[in-house]
Amino acid sequence: MNEELQRLMDEVSEWQHKTFHTVECVNISRHLEKEAKELTEAIEIHNEKGTVETLWNMEEEMADCLILLVSCAKKAGFDSGRLLSAAYSKLHINKRRKWGEQNEDGTFTHIE
Repeated sequence: MNEELQRLMDEVSEWQHKTFHTVECVNISRHLEKEAKELTEAIEIHNEKGTVETLWNMEEEMADCLILLVSCAKKAGFDSGRLLSAAYSKLHINKRRKWGEQNEDGTFTHIE
């Protein structure tokens, strides 16, 4: 188990419970969708302007996404070890897949 990641998960969970009382994993995931869109916008702005301020904004949006992701994982009963294990397992699966050409939106889709 990663102690630093677990500490973040625990601290976020404690703060979230005190601040919002009852939050379900699905609600956290919906909020993560919104923050991911904000991250995309922040990256686009940084790519265009490339300033310290836009880099800082991008960093903040990444942090928002990470906080929500670990919060959802904790709410679902995962600890840091399980979350990291799942990430490495999925990475291994993705490495074995065949990937198509880049889509119009810049993303890639696996074909096998």
